[in-house]
Amino acid sequence: MTSSILRVSILSTVLLLFATADVQAQLTVVSSSPADGMVNVSTSVILQIEFSAPIDTTARFDDDEDFYLAFETNPEIPEPTLAGVSPDFTTFFAQVQLEPDTRYLVLLTGAKSQAGDILSQPFVVNFTTGSSMPTGSISGTVTDASSGKTAAGALVAIFPDDPLNGIFGEDSGLFGATVTNSSGQYTVNYVPDGFYQVASAADVTGDGLIEPESGDTFGLYDSDGNGLLDAVEVSGGGGISGIDFSIKVPTPVSARSNLPRATPIAASIESDAELVMVNGQFGPGGLSPQWLYVYYSPSNLANFVLFALGDQFGVSPYQDFGGGTDMTEPLPEDFLDSDVVGGIANDNGGSDFLSQFPDAEVFGFAASVTDSFGSGKKEDTQRWRSAGIFDLSYPVGMGLSASSAAAALVTPTPLWIVNYNAFLNEPPFFGFLNVIIHAVTGEVDPALAYYTAARANLDVADAAVATNFPGGFLVMVESSNFGLHKSGVSAYWTYTYRSPANTVYSIDVQEGVILEQGFGSLTDLRSTQAIPDGWIDSPQATAAAEAESGGFRDANPDAFVEVVLAQELDSNNPLTTIWEFSYLSSTASDFILINAGTGLVVGIEDDKDLPSTLRLDQNYPNPFNPETSINYEVPAGGNVRLLIFDLLGRQVRTLVERDHAAGRYTVVWDGADENGRAVSSGIYVYRVEAVGGSETRSMTLLR
Repeated sequence: MTSSILRVSILSTVLLLFATADVQAQLTVVSSSPADGMVNVSTSVILQIEFSAPIDTTARFDDDEDFYLAFETNPEIPEPTLAGVSPDFTTFFAQVQLEPDTRYLVLLTGAKSQAGDILSQPFVVNFTTGSSMPTGSISGTVTDASSGKTAAGALVAIFPDDPLNGIFGEDSGLFGATVTNSSGQYTVNYVPDGFYQVASAADVTGDGLIEPESGDTFGLYDSDGNGLLDAVEVSGGGGISGIDFSIKVPTPVSARSNLPRATPIAASIESDAELVMVNGQFGPGGLSPQWLYVYYSPSNLANFVLFALGDQFGVSPYQDFGGGTDMTEPLPEDFLDSDVVGGIANDNGGSDFLSQFPDAEVFGFAASVTDSFGSGKKEDTQRWRSAGIFDLSYPVGMGLSASSAAAALVTPTPLWIVNYNAFLNEPPFFGFLNVIIHAVTGEVDPALAYYTAARANLDVADAAVATNFPGGFLVMVESSNFGLHKSGVSAYWTYTYRSPANTVYSIDVQEGVILEQGFGSLTDLRSTQAIPDGWIDSPQATAAAEAESGGFRDANPDAFVEVVLAQELDSNNPLTTIWEFSYLSSTASDFILINAGTGLVVGIEDDKDLPSTLRLDQNYPNPFNPETSINYEVPAGGNVRLLIFDLLGRQVRTLVERDHAAGRYTVVWDGADENGRAVSSGIYVYRVEAVGGSETRSMTLLR
């Protein structure tokens, strides 16, 4: 039976399986309990996995940032009542509660030894709380079409294909996986009766990642060669053999090159399908081996995704958003192709960036952007991740930063956002550049039409505070996280207010429209003092700062500028209202203070006094009770997290999780967990994570 449905989770899971596996590493799984194929497993069981070396319980993986092992289960296993590691750190254990008469698959994709070795290959274990396991199997041979040889060591994964569930049905997840032998042969065992889809990938480059744009191979079972995935039926508990297919390095093409094939496929799924988004990783000339095309059906009020990897296509249900929300605005039929856009982006700073960072990654994203698109809200990120777009097209952790650079636009505007990113293992650690291009006219930075000065939205924020936060007074004004333009305007502004009772309320406003508002924390404030009226607006202050910066933007292609208005920013004059400008790049930083009453420069600090490396100091006092201070230094701007763990590796508290400028910081831990409960006496591990690395220390709490 043939199906056009390829669930994006197939692709994202296969990529993630290799995202944490280094083929040269020595860490392996020695045994597991329950063992593979075990039946009559108790519904209350201790799951154990023994490793060949002590594991690092401070390690974190992209698909599970809160745990030191990366794995998935089908069906999902509830949170364990108890979990930890043996005293020698070689065995992980978890007390879990299982459903009766249920088959389980556990797939371990990531672990790290204390010596730094990564799990050499995924580990799969199947067991059941029932009396028998399914007897079906799927087997075949995978060939590397790029070399003409069998694909030894390739990962093979199977996923359910339920034609009765409909195109927009829920994805039911991974159902089996294995690794091909030296002859490219594979067998996936314990397969229940049903329809399945088969995919395979191989880490040809040996870097532990599946990256088709870098020469790794990928393939889907497509017996008739029409470019769409075919389904395999297992029935009567028997084995299906001869499921042979090939994997190869996909050929890079431009975004529009796939449309002659993609458009009729989309129309066959929904006759009124409209293309609303395209994205992919740009290679030379704006070409990519993989593209995502998101379509919207006005009649069904739903989206679906067409994934193109070389000459193979797959279709996935996306998510029913309902009418009038994200991902509904069609792209114009004459939107510019990626090769043209890539040239425009390179001419507007991209070439200089690539000269500075030859190994940088470039991503292109085309959509008609509105005020609710790319908001950065947690629920939006989860929606993108659930669709697989997050994992397939952007480095994990970056999310939709490329689209967010366009700012929240009031009216739908077709844009290409070209995002340049460089991640390094040593200072300056990272660099980034966003080039925003009108998707039809090719105009650069059209979103500036929606940027405003700080005072333009103040009346709207004040009115909202009068209604929702009576008695609140303004203590801080900040440019948006999309940065400050050289003319002193920003995509939106954040206005933060404090009450006499020391509660905090923040409002994001763009062009008189409130994007988001809600309560905050005193720890987020740069100042608690009220800002007197009469402060100069952001364009006037920016003009003074730009003149003082000495051409910082021109000298640094990846420059990012942000500004804060508050008191207590000038240590020499703490009660003076100050505009603080932070000029940041991967290689330099300047901080300029402008008196918000006079417009005069009152302070300058360049990067000569800034930290050159990431540093985490020993807490003081130590041992401590009831609280302790932790000092840390960040050498470059970016997101910083400071986390606390117990000796079993369980995360106890997130002390810090926000963007930082380069500098020195102090945070206080009060000995409480995330819920405000006092933790018990003992040794705790604390770790700071920043772009380019992490540092870990331990401390002792004595009650």
